[in-house]
Amino acid sequence: CALPISETEGKEVLYKVEFLSDKYSGSNPFFQGPKTFYLTKPGNDNAQTLAKASKAAAQGQSFNISFNPKNPGTYNGILLLTSQWDVRAIAIEAKSRSPGMKAELEFHCPARQLIVQDIPITNGSDSEWVVAAILQGEFFSGPREIRVPAGKTKTYSLAFNPS
Repeated sequence: CALPISETEGKEVLYKVEFLSDKYSGSNPFFQGPKTFYLTKPGNDNAQTLAKASKAAAQGQSFNISFNPKNPGTYNGILLLTSQWDVRAIAIEAKSRSPGMKAELEFHCPARQLIVQDIPITNGSDSEWVVAAILQGEFFSGPREIRVPAGKTKTYSLAFNPS
């Protein structure tokens, strides 16, 4: 049984901090933060006290969360704050993008002849990738971008035609 709100007014309340999976079925390995957190509950004394409490909340009652994704994609979780007075569940979502890659290819072909190199691109993530190509040199051609569905491999056909 929780005590009346007036018991916590104007006091620091200690919260236990947990990061849960979005299904409330265990800890979430992708989010990390402090184990505990103090939150000052404003009192109902007067408008000036409430204004000071609001300013304090905006200035210092925060903490950092680390996000450590395994792959590119969207990660959902629950930030659970538990005190002896109440429980707060806050839905959190973070998105991770691939850092991008650069690759260099070396072509060997007979003089003035077309050569096409098929480059496999495997998407091991849970979401579709859009892969963009930036080609340099007047004799190269290929699609500007290809879409690779989650868990699939697609081929990018790069052509070199010096004729």
